[in-house]
Amino acid sequence: MKKSVKLLMIVLIFGWTASGVQAQFSKVGTSGAQFLKIGVGSRAMSMGGAFIANASDASALYWNPAALSTFAENSLIFSYTNWFADVANNFVGFVAPMGAAGTIGISATYLGMGKMLVTTVDDPEGTNGFHFGAYSLAAGFTYSRNMTDRLQLGVTLKYIREAIWDMTSNGFALDVGTLYRTGFRSLRFAMVIQNFGRSMVFHGGHLYQKIPRFGNDKIRTTFEMGASPYPLPITFRLGAAYDLIDFPASKMTMEIDGVHWNDNFEQGNFGVEYIWNNLFSLRAGYSYMPEQPVKWLPIERKGQNNWTTRTHTDAGFTAGLGLKYNLGGMKASFDYAYNAYRFLNDVNQFTFILSF
Repeated sequence: MKKSVKLLMIVLIFGWTASGVQAQFSKVGTSGAQFLKIGVGSRAMSMGGAFIANASDASALYWNPAALSTFAENSLIFSYTNWFADVANNFVGFVAPMGAAGTIGISATYLGMGKMLVTTVDDPEGTNGFHFGAYSLAAGFTYSRNMTDRLQLGVTLKYIREAIWDMTSNGFALDVGTLYRTGFRSLRFAMVIQNFGRSMVFHGGHLYQKIPRFGNDKIRTTFEMGASPYPLPITFRLGAAYDLIDFPASKMTMEIDGVHWNDNFEQGNFGVEYIWNNLFSLRAGYSYMPEQPVKWLPIERKGQNNWTTRTHTDAGFTAGLGLKYNLGGMKASFDYAYNAYRFLNDVNQFTFILSF
């Protein structure tokens, strides 16, 4: 018991310090690789993103790598999200338990969008027929194991790549998660830090320019314009889950998570899940971010009061359902999540998981 508490405290201190240091030098909306903040798995998203202490399916690859240590079967997951503005976010992952040696997993996230017309000062409508594309990719390797009979620990090493037109940016990041079972009935706590890594910067393509050499206009020298580096969206999560009802044919679980971003205000997530006979599930959740006073730059509101009244958050109510069924010697589940947004279009997410 004492060993479990000590290990948990060490990881908590590391997570809070890592996210807090980054936050001291970051402002709202200043980090890049924003696709890393898009939640994965319909089950988690229909619970308002409150999931790190209740993660018991393959979407734990994203939410809390520590939870994988409880897996007894191989699991394959595919999740699709129709994000805003015709952007699609796809996630695929595989989990393989290795007994006492722990559990390993691999995953990949791909956010893509259609081709767009190239516009210039001379051709603002893009009638020249040239197109460009953009995408974001993250590939991860996860390892998880039981540290004690109550404490699980997991880590994910991620390779991140973003590209727009012919310019690319590459980097690495680390996710660290813990799951602690208190021993008091079903109460468990979790901590996760996501996307801890160095800043990324774009290189190549149109960043390379040719300029006349000093003293001789006929000779041109190629140089690369320096793009500004951007930090990763480091995220620190704390969560607690408890089974309000736990019978063989009926189970209800509630979870509350607190989220600290390095590029936004703190957020609270609440979710509840009801499972009937381990076949059918209903879920609901809510994401809450307290409204904060924000000071605008004078150039943005010239001649006006530079203080806004309050910020307005977009995310809110979520809901979803799930269905499990047997396919021979395999188990399959299909989950759906609906996410309502105040200013942007509502988002639908679909997830398929196969366990064998």
